[in-house]
Amino acid sequence: MHHLLASLPPQLSPDDASLNEAVQRQYALKSGVHATRIQVSVRQGIVCLRGFTDNLLSLQRAEELAKAVAGVRGVLNELRMRTADVPDAQLQRQVAQALTGVPGALQQVQAAVHQGEVKLTGVVDSWVVKQWVGRAVRQVVGVWRVKDQLACTATPQPVTDPELAFYLNDQLAWDAHLRADGIAVQVQRGRVHLRGAVDSDCTRSRLVATAWAAGAAQVDTEQLQVGLWAVAQPKSPRQRIPDEACVQAILDTWQLDPRLGPDLPALAVRNGVATLSGAVSTLQARRAAEQDAQAAAGIWHVHNHLRVWPRRLPDDAELCNSLHAAQAQDTYVNAVPVEWAVANGRAILLGCAPGHFEQQRLEELAESIPGVLTVVNHLHLQARADPTVPPRLAQLPALAH
Repeated sequence: MHHLLASLPPQLSPDDASLNEAVQRQYALKSGVHATRIQVSVRQGIVCLRGFTDNLLSLQRAEELAKAVAGVRGVLNELRMRTADVPDAQLQRQVAQALTGVPGALQQVQAAVHQGEVKLTGVVDSWVVKQWVGRAVRQVVGVWRVKDQLACTATPQPVTDPELAFYLNDQLAWDAHLRADGIAVQVQRGRVHLRGAVDSDCTRSRLVATAWAAGAAQVDTEQLQVGLWAVAQPKSPRQRIPDEACVQAILDTWQLDPRLGPDLPALAVRNGVATLSGAVSTLQARRAAEQDAQAAAGIWHVHNHLRVWPRRLPDDAELCNSLHAAQAQDTYVNAVPVEWAVANGRAILLGCAPGHFEQQRLEELAESIPGVLTVVNHLHLQARADPTVPPRLAQLPALAH
């Protein structure tokens, strides 16, 4: 739908220092990002994110909030999730506790946990509740994957005043494009009263549309004023960016991304759809090229037609040596006892990893080696005892009755 909107008049882009401050302000004002271990740098309007997060939601949210800042041309996201693994029994309790904050979720949602993956099943009242549930689960430390199989009922239930107020306040905290820090929301018999100040007419319209979409019977904005905010405010999601600007933003991001190497893909953008073609040397470069393109301002879809084909195709023995050497030089996994096998360019990981972070790190190392065409990860995770059981008692054999 972006391509149907008329281009807005060009504006002066904030400098890199202002953009850095604006991204940090987004992280401070909006929910979902623990930025203590995230390093933010900006170069020519490209935001580079490096470091670690401790939950899935923060990993996804950091890029979303950075991309929403006006003047940001693209995001180079090299964040990784790093946290201690949690036993399934403990993680099940933590997920159940997180779902208590979602209205009606405990009665409608079933969550099954297995080795850090949470499978969600059931029927919820609306798409909004489905989003709430997914967000709540992704915030739980120890969740590495979420398999969302929730369905929405065909006949949505009427929205109560508390639910409507909860939803609107939630949107103010989570919507990356709403800069409305001082907004007060009151709901009486389905009528929504909005008071305070927003940064622009676009934000005002978005907030009103959100209230109508949530099920409001009427929206009162007589006390909702439009004010001015500091430079580098969040941009409107409706702003159309010319295809030529999108191409340049992606190319500039690729130049800054060390994962791509010297051979950059061919790129075409039409109506906000980017098409990547040609050949890259590693699986890591193929994934990074798509990720960088998707994170560019103005891009809403990416067709990745890249092939993995290095300039020189090493034999399996050479690849195996390269994999061992890469692991030996990596600070995080050099001591993990795993076996490497290579067959026709396919790298196979065998053995046992101490946690999800190490399991993913080893797979990423394999994807960074030129000549590795596919990666098969057969690593198992070490079993962890439930910390609620004293360790010494957990090691004792069961007593005979």
